[in-house]
Amino acid sequence: VQTCALPIYPQIMSDDKSRTRWEEIQRTPHNELPSGGTISGVVDKLPYLTSFAAGIYTTPIFESPSVHGYNTSDFFAVSHRLLDVEDARWQTTSVEDKNNLRADGLVRIVELAQRVPLVLDIAANHTSTEFFAFKDVVEKGAASAYKDWYRDVTFDASGAYVGVKGWMDF
Repeated sequence: VQTCALPIYPQIMSDDKSRTRWEEIQRTPHNELPSGGTISGVVDKLPYLTSFAAGIYTTPIFESPSVHGYNTSDFFAVSHRLLDVEDARWQTTSVEDKNNLRADGLVRIVELAQRVPLVLDIAANHTSTEFFAFKDVVEKGAASAYKDWYRDVTFDASGAYVGVKGWMDF
């Protein structure tokens, strides 16, 4: 009986059979993370992954300006990096098509969860500067309804946003 969950980094699970992701990972500098994997890549590797694990634990999969995904900008959207679309094409895709691709990505996640126990790493208390609430704080300053969502935010005497202490400042 298998009882372990396998932690995976979906961003390296390419469904492109011609690419060897491990070679790219070995060449990647310590402070940079490789990318190019997709949800389809995870699904393609399920038989292998489930041959030695009872479930899968993934790193963040939601939209984020970073590859690692721990600074989410939209908790309702799968990262475009994990969809079956090249970054260059993503930049020129219409909003409607992006939404359709994201919806398809969510369907693929649900399909994955129906096949194998799935734990998603969601850092709900870590958002990016592109997250709607943070943008509201920057725009409205101390008058923002979301100002208390963030720790160590500073405002000037007029209530305008000045800055926030990020994790690198501690």
